[in-house]
Amino acid sequence: MRRSSWALVAHGSLKAGLGLLVLLGLVALGTSLWSPVSRAQGFGWSTPINISNTPNSSWFPDLAVDGYGNVHVVWCETTHVEGRGESEQVFYTRWDGEEWLPPNDIVAPQFFIHRNAIAAGPAGDLFMVFRKAVTGGYGLFFMSAPVFDAWSAAAWSPQRLVGPDLHNYMADMTVDRWGVLHVVLDDVGERSDILCPGGCADIYYRRSADNGQTWSKPFNLSTSILGSSREQVKVDPTGVIHVVWDEGWDRLSGIGDPLYSVYRSSFDGGLTWGEPVTITHPTTGTAQLTVGADGRGGVMLVWRNTERDEIFYRWSADRGETWSAPRAVPGVFARPWTIPFDLYDMDTDSAGQIHLLVVGRQSLDSGAPLGVYHLVWNGSAWSYPVRVYAGPGLPEYPRLVISQGNHLHAAWFVRDDLWHGENYEVWYSETYSAAPQETPVPLPTPTPTPVPPPT
Repeated sequence: MRRSSWALVAHGSLKAGLGLLVLLGLVALGTSLWSPVSRAQGFGWSTPINISNTPNSSWFPDLAVDGYGNVHVVWCETTHVEGRGESEQVFYTRWDGEEWLPPNDIVAPQFFIHRNAIAAGPAGDLFMVFRKAVTGGYGLFFMSAPVFDAWSAAAWSPQRLVGPDLHNYMADMTVDRWGVLHVVLDDVGERSDILCPGGCADIYYRRSADNGQTWSKPFNLSTSILGSSREQVKVDPTGVIHVVWDEGWDRLSGIGDPLYSVYRSSFDGGLTWGEPVTITHPTTGTAQLTVGADGRGGVMLVWRNTERDEIFYRWSADRGETWSAPRAVPGVFARPWTIPFDLYDMDTDSAGQIHLLVVGRQSLDSGAPLGVYHLVWNGSAWSYPVRVYAGPGLPEYPRLVISQGNHLHAAWFVRDDLWHGENYEVWYSETYSAAPQETPVPLPTPTPTPVPPPT
């Protein structure tokens, strides 16, 4: 695979003097492939902000950016209730360009962990799916709200059950440029009482073209007797749907261990799906597979292995017809495999550069401090890893959204202790790439809905 001169410098394969001359020459000419990345690194990420800042535990965030530029973040808020265990709520906050709203609960409390995903539609609505305990199990529910009213629980629509069965743990959701909602979720699939009491989870896909009023029939993407988990869905600018997940570990039953990861895509809006691409490099035990696509035929897969320190990737320049050999992402290493909930995330800017967020370390020392790192793929090579967060505690679960073509938004949570922490917090940071800024499609003039007084 051809690499740019910047990437060769990053890999230490050019001498310092030659690398400096090459870089200076490219900057002077203004033709370096990596001038956007160097500018982004020069500006750097903003100082991370604790946006939850509660005495309770705030974790598993997700974020969306609407057409007005407002940043919306939701997460699970866990409060210890004396004698009753842990009370869980979905909390919400919004950045309007000047301040963060105080966090507010938008889903009634329950005694089972909420998992949530949020997306912003092109017509000025927010959409959210979340896990909720109901009689007979755990269901995935959907609701929506106008972007300017979402801080109030009263502004959200009635909850609609989306999961095909009541055996859900998590889900992911996105909205394409035409306003169609795409959801992937884990739920009971091929039953096997030997492996998983009550059945192991499979990954299902559903879509809605009417803002969540009606949904397509659930389509089983995985059809496996093993547990399926950690699903993600992306839609590139051409409308191609990309879905990834991990196989081998069933989250609800706790049965199994990570074995391999899977990628599938759809070129017709989710009506039909391509054959699965299985990831097992360098051995079985792969996990945290994420996907990015540049909308020009390029597809990037990134994952880790539970027995190795490297973070790996494969690249396809022809929409998944052929793939490069697996290679290690340079300059950053995976965290020790001590916790099964973390993930990686990617998004693409208007120049077609794919941005990756990972929790990792820059040393092979297993005790090296963890950080949130940002890397950029330009179609032929990775940039230097840039550290987004390096504060105290254990960062986890980074989420990434790019708005207006070049504005990067990141959220993650930090544990004060791996398993017995008393306080987890959600953090946010932003930066810009030098990709062209896109002007958002004008949205209708907002008319905030009056909020009734509390009853």
